Amino acid sequence: MMTFKEIDAYLLSKKGATFDYPFDDKVRVYRVAKKIFALMIDNKQPLSINLKCHPFYALELRSMYTSVIPGYHMNKKIGIR
Repeated sequence: MMTFKEIDAYLLSKKGATFDYPFDDKVRVYRVAKKIFALMIDNKQPLSINLKCHPFYALELRSMYTSVIPGYHMNKKIGIR
């Protein structure tokens, strides 16, 4: 299992990746070219991460892994749950 620091380092290793705190002082938002691709709460236990991906790939991942759940308020385009 990865730690917060390991995930943070991995996300920031993506070309052009930055982070900020637009919502509050705990939710770290990762962006590339001003587009959000991940959200993570600083050092929350248990650790969880909200990642953007294609909605149909998200369905596939949820069918394979019980720990993959829909991200709260992330899907604005189609109503897949």
